Amino acid sequence: MTNRDFYLSITQLCKEKAKNRRELEPYLATLLALVRQVRDRQALTAQEVLGMLAAAFEAEPERFQEEWRGKHEPDREGFEAVEGTLIRQIVDLHEMFDRGDLQNPYRYLGCKAPSGNSWYNLDPLTFLECGAEGAFGGWVDGDDSGREWVSESAADGSSREVADIS
Repeated sequence: MTNRDFYLSITQLCKEKAKNRRELEPYLATLLALVRQVRDRQALTAQEVLGMLAAAFEAEPERFQEEWRGKHEPDREGFEAVEGTLIRQIVDLHEMFDRGDLQNPYRYLGCKAPSGNSWYNLDPLTFLECGAEGAFGGWVDGDDSGREWVSESAADGSSREVADIS
């Protein structure tokens, strides 16, 4: 599977799950539970990863653990790196919810978590699409992904075309 194939598979998954109303925190907590089930595997195929990303829309989430707060170990590798990243993201979302940031109607313009991390993709669909595009590339103008070119104006009056996800 190429990077483009993976990206297109993610956009197809997003279309299939478009009516699913699961919030991002429980989605990531479910993904954490699913990842923990394969912790002893040396590698996963792209199809297995896509299967876990799809299953995270429906399966039971891992319960939030208070001891996750402040836990971040960026120098890990393999499973520990994935687990640590998911926990950090879950904590960020949990703390932003507690602070009221996720109820802000302008939250998609950006939220800064107490950890200092910036967030723009606050639902599973935009999180997956933008994450796949950022990690693997693959978007091509005209794809049926919800991403499109829009004009962005600069303070000096100039403008440029940038990709946007709606």
